[in-house]
Amino acid sequence: MAGAMEGNKNAEKWTEEKVFELGSDMLEWFKEKDNIFFQDFFVNKHGLFRSTRSDLKERLKSFRTLMEQAKELQEIKLADGGTKNRLNAAITKFMFMNNHNYSEKAETKAETTVKNDALTDLTYNELYELKYGYKPGDRPKGND
Repeated sequence: MAGAMEGNKNAEKWTEEKVFELGSDMLEWFKEKDNIFFQDFFVNKHGLFRSTRSDLKERLKSFRTLMEQAKELQEIKLADGGTKNRLNAAITKFMFMNNHNYSEKAETKAETTVKNDALTDLTYNELYELKYGYKPGDRPKGND
């Protein structure tokens, strides 16, 4: 494979065949236990910085597919390392939320919906008693 490359001018040197070779190399690279951050593979191993990768993604469908595969492999390795406590939990969570569209919000929305649904069947007097601890018109306890 090509050594360190500089800038976008080298993007035109890449062909579908070279991208296929790069993909094969990436799959081998991902087999190593500690290889998780595919940006490290592209930059440090092949000199493909973000701007060149962006150009290649626009120009070559095979490179777009390769980047999607890299993200999926990273997601799998993060999940595996996170569930087996081999990776820092905070960094794993950060990566999931910022790079893989994970969120904690769905669970909160579901809980709120269930609570709201349970309250819709209550009468005004029942809701009042839940909120204030006594029925409307009754004297509050402890205020004698």
